[in-house]
Parts: sequence; C-alpha cells; structure tokens
Amino acid sequence: MRRVIIALAGVAIVVAVACGGSAPSATAVPEAAMAATAVSAPTAAVAPQMRACAGEMDVDCVEDVVIGPELEDCVGVAPMRCMVVDGELFYDEIEGFEHEEGYRYRIRMERYDPWGGEEPPADASSRGYRLVEVVERVWAR
Repeated sequence: MRRVIIALAGVAIVVAVACGGSAPSATAVPEAAMAATAVSAPTAAVAPQMRACAGEMDVDCVEDVVIGPELEDCVGVAPMRCMVVDGELFYDEIEGFEHEEGYRYRIRMERYDPWGGEEPPADASSRGYRLVEVVERVWAR
C-alpha cells in the first residue's frame, strides 16, 4: 500500500493506493497536521545522471538548499521581494517552486545555463534554477 499526499485549499488528502486493482481510499487531514511531512515527488526534469554542484558558478548540476519562511525586501533592477536561500537573498526564481510565507523549505533544485553557453542579456542571471523536489516543508512561525 502506498500513500500519496495531495494538498488542496488548506486540506491535505491522504490517498492510499493499493496494488492489484483495488480502488483507492482517501482521508482528509488538516494541512497543519501534514506540514512537516508533505513532500513532493521528483519532477520528470530530474535526470539520474545529474551531479551535485561543485561550486557557485557550476551549472548542469543539482544542489540542496534551505529557503527561509519570509520574503525580504531587496533591490534588483527595481525594488522587489526575494526569497532567503541558505541565509542569503536570492534574486532569481526557481521554476516549478511556489514559496508560501510561513514555511521553511528544504528543496533540491537543478542549476542550469538558460542561455545555452551564449552571453546572457544585460541584467539577466547567467543561471537558471528548476525545482527537482521539495524534500521538507515545515511551518516556521
């Protein structure tokens, strides 16, 4: 029996999926009770051959990071709100990841070159980031 957690509109649904053709059963659980255990499955973008990032400028690699519970004021091209990733302001976005204030996340993300080796446009990041999986999501307020 495998359990799948689906969070919708403040309620996490735990679905037990049985092998052998049985119909799945579902139980509603308050999302707060699931906050520390709700973890996503890896996305299809994850290639098993992806290697860990070796340095800050490394690309085509995967890294694990911690994202703080609050967005902070920051200034890029204009004033904006930034995530705090590993204790530092993060000016980029992470494709496939939606930050919900109040939760601390531990995620695995892919770092890649969105420009295919070409020079990025002015004021653009030289790296792109894509969510691989949410390893942990914990209420932190």
